[in-house]
Amino acid sequence: MLHESNLSKTAIRFLFTAVALGGALQYGLCQKFGEPYPSLMMPSFAGAGGYQHGQVRLRSFTALFITPSGEAVAVLPRQLLNDFPDSYHTVIAQSFLSPLPDGAASSRAPHPCQGLCGRLFPGLRAGLGDRTGADNLASLRAWLVQRAHTLMPGRAVDRVEFRWYEDTLQHTSGHFVRRRQPAGVFVVRLTGEPR
Repeated sequence: MLHESNLSKTAIRFLFTAVALGGALQYGLCQKFGEPYPSLMMPSFAGAGGYQHGQVRLRSFTALFITPSGEAVAVLPRQLLNDFPDSYHTVIAQSFLSPLPDGAASSRAPHPCQGLCGRLFPGLRAGLGDRTGADNLASLRAWLVQRAHTLMPGRAVDRVEFRWYEDTLQHTSGHFVRRRQPAGVFVVRLTGEPR
């Protein structure tokens, strides 16, 4: 009876030690590679507020559905992404609709967390897929064709331009001052390759 009790205590101690070591390991990996999901820790939401040096900086975009004749119809992000919950809109827009960084069309280097690390923490690589891959582009194009049929029934759409802006808001002398600067364009041709 006494031996069984000691074995149970040892198992419980081992379990708590394993969880503590797993948390420490995951913390180190999060600091080095980014946050995996699911995670033992809540995400840090770094930079979610956008407030710095008395200014609020926000990135926003407008989607322009452009017909073959050149007519542009502006669609607000909320209208474009209304198939998804509101809480996903920012992540979807930044991950799939934002301008490509320079050199993004070239093949990516393998992620440093592969092998055993990748098997233990598969979420580390989940969000790092190459958005310029043929399957990803075909999926985005098919979704935009479907959205064009829904938002502009009976009208042909040649391409969709996602025009991004960086807005800066500052409270000065009792009123808000807003400045807007272009932050890039991502173009998806519904009949060809995106740029």
